Amino acid sequence: TGLDIWASLLSTGVICTFYTTIGGMKAVIWTDVFQVFVMLSGFIAIVIRGVLLVGGPARVLDIATNGSRVNFLEALLVNQVGLLCIVSSAVACGLVMFALYRDCDPLLAGHISA
Repeated sequence: TGLDIWASLLSTGVICTFYTTIGGMKAVIWTDVFQVFVMLSGFIAIVIRGVLLVGGPARVLDIATNGSRVNFLEALLVNQVGLLCIVSSAVACGLVMFALYRDCDPLLAGHISA
């Protein structure tokens, strides 16, 4: 954009603080939804355009394999083991917290009115 880095940081911070203050958590969630949609759209567009330019999915995999970029046993599977551990831990924590606080509804308990 040609903006100074500090001007960009300050303006982004002010804008985000403003819409979070006005819209609350709902605004933040919708912003995240929009951001994921934009990111996934960009990824899909890049993959489709790149595959077409290179000559098809088989050609992409062939070039990547010959360039030592597809190493399932060295990088991809090791990463999946770590990712599985992290996601499983997060799921386990969520299940434990749900089981622990399943009867703690502040509305039904009368702690809050709305």
